[in-house]
Amino acid sequence: MAKGMRTAQSVLLVTADAALASYIDSILNKGLGIRIVHVHSFAEARTGFAQGGFSAVLADLPDVSVEELGFWKTEVPVLLLATEEARPAARRAVEEGLALLYMIRDGLSPDTLIGAVMCS
Repeated sequence: MAKGMRTAQSVLLVTADAALASYIDSILNKGLGIRIVHVHSFAEARTGFAQGGFSAVLADLPDVSVEELGFWKTEVPVLLLATEEARPAARRAVEEGLALLYMIRDGLSPDTLIGAVMCS
C-alpha cells in the first residue's frame, strides 16, 4: 500500500439501486474484506450511521441530496456516486467541502472504486 493510503474498514453505502449495491459489495467486501452496510435512503443512513463504526460513506446521487451531505461533513469522508446528469451537483458538493470526491456511475471500474475508498 502506498504511503498515506489506508483502507476503510467499514463503509456505509447509500443507494436505492440494488444492482449497484451488489456490484460494490462484490468489489469491496468480497474482494477486499471491507464491511459494507447497505441502506436504501438518507433516512435509513442517518439511523445506521448513528450506530457508529463507519470509516467512510459512499452515497449515490440523487438518492442523497447535496444538502443532506452536510450531515456527515465532519464525521467521515463522503464519496459520491453520480450519474452524468448529477455531475454538476456532485461537483458542487466537492467544491463546498461536503464530499471528498465523486465518481461517475456509468462505467465505474473496480480500480477506480478501490482507489477512492483506499484514499478516503
